[in-house]
Amino acid sequence: MERLPKAKIHEMLEDHKVWINSKFKKGTQANFEKVNLSYMNFSRAPLQKAIFKDADLTETDLLGADFTGADFSGADMNRADLREAKLNGSSFKGANLSSAKFRGCDLVKADFRNSYLIGTDFFKAKLTEANFSKANLNSSSFWEADLTKAIMIEADLTKADLSRSTLVKVDFRKTIIHNTLIYKKDLKGAKYDKDQLKDFIWSTLVV
Repeated sequence: MERLPKAKIHEMLEDHKVWINSKFKKGTQANFEKVNLSYMNFSRAPLQKAIFKDADLTETDLLGADFTGADFSGADMNRADLREAKLNGSSFKGANLSSAKFRGCDLVKADFRNSYLIGTDFFKAKLTEANFSKANLNSSSFWEADLTKAIMIEADLTKADLSRSTLVKVDFRKTIIHNTLIYKKDLKGAKYDKDQLKDFIWSTLVV
């Protein structure tokens, strides 16, 4: 996988900033497809609609950056730090996001279909209408996250923690539920198969 010189990456970021500020009339859209960006620092960067398809973002610092509408499909983002980033409408289809940090992120209508999110942290993330169909969410935490109208069809929520999360109209149909932690009252209004109820662990923790 290609590793670009820092000077080239800086040039691409500047061209992308011009592209965004000119409403796509000048400059060049940043395209990091299949580029090795592991361990780099993109914190607070304006990267709306940037392309990171199949890129290596392992342990990359993306703290507070603006990735609205960005494409991360197929990327390796293992242990990436995305805390407080703007990611609404972004695509993570088929990406590896295991142990990534999405704390406090805006992920409205984000696409996580077929992605790997093992042990991923979504504490207080805004995930309204996010699509997690067929995603592996084993041991992930959604503590106090807003999952209103999120789609979880055929996702794997084994050992996931949904305590104190907002689950209004979440679609859990055909979702793998095994040792999944949840407050029973939070499930009100969600869509699920009746035989799934026996596999939830009803949390009684009061914080």
